[in-house]
Amino acid sequence: DESGLAALFAEAASSASQIEASKMIDAISLLPDCSGSQADAVSAYTQAKLYGDGRVTKIDTWVELPPGQRPKSWEGRFKRPVVPLRLALYGHPLSGYFWEQHCSKSLLEAGFEPLEGWECIYVHKQLKLFLSVYVDDFKMAGASKNMAKGWKLIRSKLRLDDPTPLGDYLGCGQQAITVSERTVRDTLADVLPLVSDEYVMRNPGREASAHALDDDEVPDSRSDSSCFTRRPPSSECGGRSSSQSSKRSSDSNGSHEPYSVKGVRYNMLGFTDECIKKYCDAVGKGVEQLRISYTPGMEDSAFTQAEFDEVGKLSTVAASVLMKALYLARCCRFDLLHPICMLARQVTKWSRACDRRLHKLMCYLHTTREYSLEGFVGDDCKDLTVLCYSDASFADCVQSSKSTSGTFVALVGPRTFFPINAMAKKQM
Repeated sequence: DESGLAALFAEAASSASQIEASKMIDAISLLPDCSGSQADAVSAYTQAKLYGDGRVTKIDTWVELPPGQRPKSWEGRFKRPVVPLRLALYGHPLSGYFWEQHCSKSLLEAGFEPLEGWECIYVHKQLKLFLSVYVDDFKMAGASKNMAKGWKLIRSKLRLDDPTPLGDYLGCGQQAITVSERTVRDTLADVLPLVSDEYVMRNPGREASAHALDDDEVPDSRSDSSCFTRRPPSSECGGRSSSQSSKRSSDSNGSHEPYSVKGVRYNMLGFTDECIKKYCDAVGKGVEQLRISYTPGMEDSAFTQAEFDEVGKLSTVAASVLMKALYLARCCRFDLLHPICMLARQVTKWSRACDRRLHKLMCYLHTTREYSLEGFVGDDCKDLTVLCYSDASFADCVQSSKSTSGTFVALVGPRTFFPINAMAKKQM
């Protein structure tokens, strides 16, 4: 783990909760007539009985009661009284497993079904609600009119705090934003052609030449079978045809009526500063000594062979710094994934070149500390598609001649661009 200790994954005994699951819930909350909220389970583990599911061979476990929890009738009778452990108390190696079994059973009784392929997502088909669960953190989105009913069903089976609007979740904050028409168009101008060759988006810089013909007069042989074969409507008017939207969006002078869409901006600024401070403490430098840098990596040609061969000064602390920064990268800084993963490969053979690379990475992180991930949704779910873009380098690692694969996944629509996940992984 980040402290250099062996990570015993078997003792966790819990299903994984993917970061992309949380982002999917956020995207669903931005759909028309949808919203989202979250809640925490109260003393989650102790809501489940130890060995309550009957699947695991029971082993009697005894615990010592603290003085404040002992009955008054015991005073003077016992020195260190112990009692059988009945509930899945925090600290027991299987408590997470028993809580998960209890939670899953309760959600099934409430009408939620597990979503195939997603260990942590449940769906209530009748209420049109999606629920993401990570240990004791519950995050739900779907039809606004059914949200209260959905929480009521869950709380009839599990003890939860009152639901609150979507906010900090698993250390990643978020805030609602409004994205302007220009930002929507600029973002999607080069994205939508990746989804469909048939989709043609007008370039705002060329609109002047397009005014020679009215929208209704421009011949259009494209099919209407896909949402990507039409121009995004220019106004928020549901149920209107493209031609009606075009007429409504232009007045007699040909001016355009602007629109905006709802979005989310993730915020981990405090965590970013913690990553920078952790590095500075490790090297014994102040933050002010980090120079301005607008790129996170360094070319191999910038190093001598001796720098690749000699052990780096940060060999004992590099893993701790990198793993902390990796969580930031996975949540909302996809631009950091490649340089961090490249360095993570070297933790067992850390060199002076790695020292310099890590310093450059932290300089870039400090320079761009306010950068973050944003997504917006301005379409109905039927108009959305999943964009999965992948690419690979060619033997980019000089020392091993290994290549790196990169993947980016997002929800895309005529007015939608919502990043879901990204990865950078060494090829075998």
